Amino acid sequence: MTETALIRGSSPVRHWGLTPPARLRKTLEALGFRVYDDAAGLPADAASVLVLRGDLLYDDRIVKMLATRPGLALVGSDEPSSEVLAWFGTRDQAALDSPTQHQLLGLKPITPTGLLQGQKVRLLKAQRPFVLPATEASRVAHERLLYDSSYKGVTDLVTKWMWPMPARHCVKVCTQLGITPNLVTVTGFLLTLAALYLFWIGAFGWGLLCGWGMTFLDTVDGKLARTTITVSPFGHWLDKLTDIIHPPFWYLAWGVGLGPDGFDAPPPGWSLAVTQSLMFGGYLGGRIVEGFATGIMIKGGLFVWRPFDSWFRLITARRNPCLIILTVALMAGRPDLGIWAVAWWTVVTTVVLVVRLLTALAVRNPGERLSSWLQNVDLDEARPSLSVRVFTQGVRRRT
Repeated sequence: MTETALIRGSSPVRHWGLTPPARLRKTLEALGFRVYDDAAGLPADAASVLVLRGDLLYDDRIVKMLATRPGLALVGSDEPSSEVLAWFGTRDQAALDSPTQHQLLGLKPITPTGLLQGQKVRLLKAQRPFVLPATEASRVAHERLLYDSSYKGVTDLVTKWMWPMPARHCVKVCTQLGITPNLVTVTGFLLTLAALYLFWIGAFGWGLLCGWGMTFLDTVDGKLARTTITVSPFGHWLDKLTDIIHPPFWYLAWGVGLGPDGFDAPPPGWSLAVTQSLMFGGYLGGRIVEGFATGIMIKGGLFVWRPFDSWFRLITARRNPCLIILTVALMAGRPDLGIWAVAWWTVVTTVVLVVRLLTALAVRNPGERLSSWLQNVDLDEARPSLSVRVFTQGVRRRT
C-alpha cells in the first residue's frame, strides 16, 4: 500500500528555487508517498502518516530515513521537552498541531544524529545532519549548506578545490533561468564530442577548452539536480556513461592529432601505439578494480576504505588530473609528452589500486563488506585529523 505523508505549515522562503514544502513534496513523491497539506484530507485507509513541517529545512537523508521508519518522533535533542521536528505515527497523531513528546505516546523519540547513526556514507563523505528553521535571514547560509551537501567529499583535486565556487554561481543562474540538469548534461556531452574532434585534428588548445568546459558542466549538472531535487533516469545514465566511456577516446584522439611524426617520447624507439595500449589497458584495469571493490567488497567503494585511499583519489588518473597533465604538456610545447605521461600515470594508478584491492581482500572476512573510515568519524572531535577536516562536512575546526 502506498504510504501517506502530511506537510504541516509552510514558509515562503525559497532555497534554490524551492520553498520547504515544495522541496519536501518532491522528495516524498520520489519515494512513492501520497502527499497532503491538510490533515482533514488524509485518506481514511491511512494506517500511518509521516508528518513533516513545512517551516523547516530538512537534510534529505533524514526525510529518506524517516520514510522507512514508522513509529519514530524526530526531536531536536535528548531532552524530554525538546521540540518535535517530525513524526511517523497514526492518522490521529497526524492531526495534532505542534505536539509535544508526551502527546506522541508510543513513538520512539530520536535525534537527527541518532537517526542516521551507522548509515552508509552518502556522496563519499561524512556530514552532520541538519533540520533548520527556514527564514529569510538565513536563506543565503542555508542555500550554501544545501549546495555543500550536494558535493562529494572524496573526489579529484579539480572537482574538490577548483570548481565549487564557480559551479555554485552557475547553479544559481540555472535555477533563476529555469535551466534543467538534463540541458546541462546534454551540453556537456556535446562539448565531449567537440573535444574529441578537436583533439583528433590536432587543435589541442581548443580541444582542452572544450574538455575543461565539459568537466565544469559535469560538476554543475549533478549539483543542480540535487539542490533542486530533479530526478531524471535519462540524465543520470547519460552523465554516468559519458563519464566512464569518454576519457580513453580523448587520449586516443590526442595521439592521432599528433600526426605520424609528432610523437618523440622516451625511451628511444618507444612508439605511440605502445603508449596508447598502456593507457587503454591501465584505464580498463583501474575501472575493473574500482567496480569490483564497490560492488562486492567495500561500502562506498575503494576510495573511501581508508584515509590513504581518499587522499589518493585526489590524483588518481581520472579525467581531471589527466587534463592537468595534458594542459601542462601543451603549454610546454610537448603535447606528445602529455599523452606519454597520461599513459604512465594511468598504469601507476592502476598498480596502486590493485595493491589496495589485494590488501582489502587480505583483511576481509568471507562474505563481509568492509566499511569506510568515514563511518567512524566523530564530527564533534575537538582536534580532528587533517583527513577528517578535508573529507568531511560539518566537523568542528581547531581553535
